[in-house]
This record gives sequence, structure tokens and C-alpha cells, in this order.
Amino acid sequence: MRKAQAVFLLPCNNDTSAADADNKTILRSWAIRESAPHVPQYVHLTLPENEANLGDCNGRPHHELGISIACTQRARICDCL
Repeated sequence: MRKAQAVFLLPCNNDTSAADADNKTILRSWAIRESAPHVPQYVHLTLPENEANLGDCNGRPHHELGISIACTQRARICDCL
């Protein structure tokens, strides 16, 4: 993981709800950021309201952390990077 040039995270289709799938995807993103903070992430979430959860505890938004987001319901890709 630490030698990766980028990481792509997709929600699991086996979850009972979109919120559950997004929660698991966000937890995976946090784990990757903790172990390899320099690796850019491309995260696909189902619900647009979960985008804010990819920031950090200091209030830094996702684009400052090297994370791009695509949202299914909003059908757009964040191009902050």
C-alpha cells in the first residue's frame, strides 16, 4: 500500500443500505490515510451527505488530504485536486 501510486475505493454492493456501504468505504479510506497518507485516494460514495466524513478531525476538507470523491446520487465527480 505504501508504494501505491493511487487507491480506488468502491462501496460494497452486499450491504443492506447505501449508508452502511458508505460507512465501510469511509472507514477503509481512514485506514489507508493512517498507514499511507501520501497515497492519493479516489473514493466512490453512494450518498452525497457522506462526503463531509472524509475530512479530518482538524477540519481540513478531503481535497487537502489528497482524496477525490465521486457520488452516485449526485452523479458528479469532485475535481478539487
